[in-house]
Amino acid sequence: MTRKVPNIEQMSQIECGLCCCLSILHFYKSKETLLDLRRDIEKGRDGYSIGDLKQLLNKRNFDTGSYQVKDVNKISELPLPLIAFWDNQHYVVIY
Repeated sequence: MTRKVPNIEQMSQIECGLCCCLSILHFYKSKETLLDLRRDIEKGRDGYSIGDLKQLLNKRNFDTGSYQVKDVNKISELPLPLIAFWDNQHYVVIY
């Protein structure tokens, strides 16, 4: 049976990255909350960068990487679940 990544609804327009991180954390049985993540990282005017999200997950002992995928069929070759920066404006979890 495949485990699903929990859906975390964002409270503000610029929190999609944090919500994706929290979904991944909950997938791996973390009990952290969105408030915990907010306290741990400062957000910029435009939200969180990929580097911010990597730093947040690295602090929690996740091994992270950044990849640029031009062919969506290649995503299946990456370790899942993953956070994708979709259309240069929104983070989503792919599992």
